[in-house]
Amino acid sequence: MTAIVINLASMARKSKTLDNAPNRIREWRQLRSLTLEELANRVGVTTGHMQKWEIADRNISYERFKRIARALDVNVADLLTAEDSPDALSDAERKVVAAMRQDDGFAHSASVLAEALQTFKQAPEILPFPKVA
Repeated sequence: MTAIVINLASMARKSKTLDNAPNRIREWRQLRSLTLEELANRVGVTTGHMQKWEIADRNISYERFKRIARALDVNVADLLTAEDSPDALSDAERKVVAAMRQDDGFAHSASVLAEALQTFKQAPEILPFPKVA
């Protein structure tokens, strides 16, 4: 079985530092108040591997990327930069999704709203009324 290696557009950047990270592993690790060593232990790799993955100085398999996401309790898409995942959810959107998964009524309301917005976006442009003198 051949491992799928992640090769993201942001990984091709010449300047790959922790301040210009090609992924969001470090950002999520810090949000979870984990050290590099703690995250590496959760994933089952060395601290050196984790450090190189944070700055994309080493290729990473999709399986390892999934393990990192699980260790950080996020989705794989959350570890991607906006450059690589323009459809990633904001914190507010993530809260809406969580609420939808917990409450069928909320899920139905959100579905109706989404459908209405699609219909509204597809409606022909309404011309302004002429001014009455």
